Amino acid sequence: MRPLDQISARLMRPDMSQLLTLFLAVLVVVVGFSWPSAGGLANESWFALAPARSAFLALAAAGFGASQNLILLPSRTYTYVGDAVTRLAEARFTLGALLVWVLVTLPIEVVSHAASYPATNLAWSALVSLLTVPAFYGLGLLLRRVAATLRVGWALPVAVPAAVLLGAWLDLRFDTALFNPWTAPLAPSLYPLVAGASALLTLFYLFRPRQPSAGTQSEAASAAGGVRS
Repeated sequence: MRPLDQISARLMRPDMSQLLTLFLAVLVVVVGFSWPSAGGLANESWFALAPARSAFLALAAAGFGASQNLILLPSRTYTYVGDAVTRLAEARFTLGALLVWVLVTLPIEVVSHAASYPATNLAWSALVSLLTVPAFYGLGLLLRRVAATLRVGWALPVAVPAAVLLGAWLDLRFDTALFNPWTAPLAPSLYPLVAGASALLTLFYLFRPRQPSAGTQSEAASAAGGVRS
């Protein structure tokens, strides 16, 4: 099956399709409540929509990254090399599906931006959302690895939002704009440098050439020998 078909299939699975539906509903509600009811009032709906969209993308990407079986928890092992390849492909297609979220929700932001006439260029907001997804997906993968090392996989549902909120708090505490996806779309800052570096590390981790270890090769060979016998 072609990669685009795989990404489409990943989008249609219940965990992602239901959350995407919720995402779209949230954006519509945000626009609806922030859109002025009187013609004389200034339309500032984009200033509410852009941060909400960026923050939702960050939380979703980190959550899906932390839930990927690419990083095995201590209680789980695999025997066949193909299992590892399948897990890696699953992680790649999940990231691809999340990037589709960026495209699907962009028209809503375009309409809100056009009506609000903000000083910030729409290209800046689009760049921020495009970098946010792989950056926070990598954060989720990292949190899962840490949880595997410390044997605290049960803490991942709390660790993911806590890590995102910690980055936002650090920006607010030190008056910077490096880690906070909520405020990043509103004005140019150094956020793309940090998110871009994280995104590159994530892509390198997911797409770098891999060679199965000797132990994994011997396990696969033993399993294959057992099947032939």
